[in-house]
Formats: sequence, structure tokens, C-alpha cells
Amino acid sequence: VERGAGGGMGGIDAGEGDHFLEHRRPGERRGFAHLLARAVDGNGDAGRRRRRLCRPPHAFGTRRDGAHVDFLSRVQNPIGVKLGPTTTAQDALALMDKLNPEGIPGRLTFITRLGAGQVRDVLPRLVEKVTAEGGPVTWVCDPMHGNTETTAEGVKTRRFDNIRAELRSAFRVHQEQGSYLGGVHLELTGDNVTECVGGARGLKESDLARAYKSTVDPRLNYEQAMEIAMLIGGRLRTHD
Repeated sequence: VERGAGGGMGGIDAGEGDHFLEHRRPGERRGFAHLLARAVDGNGDAGRRRRRLCRPPHAFGTRRDGAHVDFLSRVQNPIGVKLGPTTTAQDALALMDKLNPEGIPGRLTFITRLGAGQVRDVLPRLVEKVTAEGGPVTWVCDPMHGNTETTAEGVKTRRFDNIRAELRSAFRVHQEQGSYLGGVHLELTGDNVTECVGGARGLKESDLARAYKSTVDPRLNYEQAMEIAMLIGGRLRTHD
């Protein structure tokens, strides 16, 4: 949310700190992002009075591509980096050194999108090495993109059981490593669509055509999203 011109929004003083919208596209399209980069006045100590931010103030999501990372190392926006199953612990440490060398809390988020079948093999090594390094990283699990598949009829879908399995595994790994899962990325809608198979109603591939509305990626429908929300809530209560 942009800082309120009048110093407040809905009773909240928006001028007390920095507020960021999140969108991955500027970070992936460097030409667009360069056009938005500005040196702006900051808050707090003198060292932050002039900062290079990409306006409007986005929290960027980006790939591990060298050119994208190099650009984002030069702005002070919060950054989320998507880590796939080929990411090594050395990759993660190099990203920390490049994107957050000063160790600023809240600066860097790692978004793991590994696929249900690879979480237990890949995530423990990443979390172990990053935790040992001591850098402040926020971990987010994206159980959607690593579990996308295409049916024999050419329809893009995701299996609810795989989404749930990746999320459960991520919670377990972070617990075992003494880490903390700080967020979950989901693609969902409140409508009764049929884009992901499985869930309480046991949607099948033959059900997809009944209410497939997405023109991009398949989304959890209302009931499937509630099932995932209850899973997350149960895990959080367990670790209160």
C-alpha cells in the first residue's frame, strides 16, 4: 500500500513505516523495473535518508537468473526469490550474500516450490545451511507451482493431495531443522470452480470441464482452500 497522502488510512497512520505491495513481474522484466527505480527519501537513520527503491514500492519475486539478481541487489525493496528443486545450498548462500549482505531482517524471502516428491530431499539441506549461516531469511512454501501437471486431454491442473503433501512436508522439515515456516503461497478463488482435482468432494479429471474458469493457472476452489486453511491453522496451534 502506498503511503497515505494524508498520513492515515482507515485510522492507521501509514506514515509510520514503509509499506510494500508484492508483485513478481517487475523483478522478472528488468526493462520495466529499471524504469521504476528512483532514489527516494527514506525514514529513520541518516544512512537510509536516500535510498534507491523501485516505485511503486514492490516486494519483488524473482528467478535465480544472474541479471535479475544483480539488478535487485541494487535496490532496497524486499525481495522474494523462488527456489526450485535444482537449487543447491550453495545457491541459497550465494543469494543471501548478493541480496542481503547486511543481514537486514525482512529484506529477503525464500519461496520454495519443490514438488511433493522432492521436498524431503531438497528442503532440509537448504534450511540447514541457511540457518547455520545465520542470515535473516523468511521461508515461504509455494505448494502450487511444483505440483502443476497436464492431463492427457491437455488441461493444466494440480492434484490436491500433492499440494497438501508438499505443505505438510515443509512444516515438518522446518520443525525438524529448528526453523519456522513464515508464509504459504496459494492460488485460490472463492468460487466453486473445478480446476484442481481431489479434495473433500473427490474431484476427478473428468470434472475439470464442468467449471474450469482460469485462463492462467489452476486454482483451489472455496472448499479446497478451506481444507488447506484448516491444515495450516492446525499446524500453527500445535506450535503455539
